[in-house]
Amino acid sequence: MGDRTCPVETDGKACGKPSAPKDSRLWCSMHRNRWYRHGDVHYLGKHGLAKTATPEQRFWAKVDADGDCWVWTGAIGTHGYGMFRNEHGKAVTAHRYSYESLIGPIPDGLTIDHLCRNRPCINPDHLEPVTQAENNRRVPVEVRRLSARVPRPPRTTCKHGHPLSGENLYVSPGGHRACRTCAKRRVLEFCARKRNQAQAA
Repeated sequence: MGDRTCPVETDGKACGKPSAPKDSRLWCSMHRNRWYRHGDVHYLGKHGLAKTATPEQRFWAKVDADGDCWVWTGAIGTHGYGMFRNEHGKAVTAHRYSYESLIGPIPDGLTIDHLCRNRPCINPDHLEPVTQAENNRRVPVEVRRLSARVPRPPRTTCKHGHPLSGENLYVSPGGHRACRTCAKRRVLEFCARKRNQAQAA
């Protein structure tokens, strides 16, 4: 019997990775896990991108450019600015990444000011390099009196894409929000491991 390889095709090309042990469909571990977790062997995450996507592809997949402001839809940092992990694996602010990608390097000693006063916006036409002193001067007085920390909005889905609402949402006594679908899957996987261990003993 020849080597068992995964037959799942993407763009007309078979996966070719070694099949997972005891998988009658010959799927590899990656495609089998996608099927069990999401019901789709071609699931690529909520932004529809494969792990081989370039940083530019990952970045622009998280931008809503329908309006005047180009709104960042990915991760939001503590201060309300979009956050993005660049090609070096370093977390950077989305508006700085956008400016440097479309306009050019930010001069030393300058920071980026949002002319639109919309922190998730990454439209380079709304961004201007200024000194930190000038940036502080432009902040409205009433805003300065408030804490600069902006609370993160509650997540609407878990990391596997299940909705964190309705019957699928569990809220612990301490206020922690959790996904019931993922919790059920973890229990089933735990029970399966225990059965396999008992059979192997």
